[in-house]
Amino acid sequence: YYRLSQTDLNGSSKTLHTILIKADDKATGQFRIYPNPVQDILHIRFPETVGVKYLTVETIQGKKVLTVTLNASQLAHDISVHSLPFGFYFVKLIIADSGETIIKKILKN
Repeated sequence: YYRLSQTDLNGSSKTLHTILIKADDKATGQFRIYPNPVQDILHIRFPETVGVKYLTVETIQGKKVLTVTLNASQLAHDISVHSLPFGFYFVKLIIADSGETIIKKILKN
């Protein structure tokens, strides 16, 4: 589980809702993200339809740099990351039915 809490310099704080994060799930544990490291196109492959709603690519600092809405019935997705600078990123896949978030780390060359 993951929960983010932020406190501003003026002392006000905000706590966001708790989300479930799993490294691998029975339905999605078999999916592949490749190549890693990646230069231009990131390939995402699922062995079966799992209802992924969208994916985000975030920097290590948590800044969202890319959001892609996915067709949940497709088993293959190709995402262009050509414009991203060199570095490490988190690819977050959001499952439509459960709201589950699956996170993989990639390196952009």
